Amino acid sequence: MEQLLEYAHIYVFLGIFFTAGIVFYKIRSSHKERQFKEEVKTKKQAKSFEGSIDKLIDEAPETQQQLLKLREEMVRDGATPDQLKALDSKIQLLGYAASYGEIAKPLIKPLGGILSKLTGGR
Repeated sequence: MEQLLEYAHIYVFLGIFFTAGIVFYKIRSSHKERQFKEEVKTKKQAKSFEGSIDKLIDEAPETQQQLLKLREEMVRDGATPDQLKALDSKIQLLGYAASYGEIAKPLIKPLGGILSKLTGGR
């Protein structure tokens, strides 16, 4: 009995150490699981119709600027007005997306639901 009491503090310390390790592992694994689920949800949303339209609207100003630079280069290289016509229409559409995209975003979700039902998705 005295030998057990002699080593009792070691057993108590080991018990606390292992309990803390188990608690830390459970907290960390639940955090990683939650993080993984959020990543999957984000990727799934990005692949959907709504996600792709949201991405297009969010990136419209940068894309428009890139196309404007491309247009300037084409004009410098001597492009004809017929060649610039298609590019100008794309630039104009991206301008609309940049200007009115925030208004259109709430309408995208119901429209995406209807389209996915029609195409057999979800």
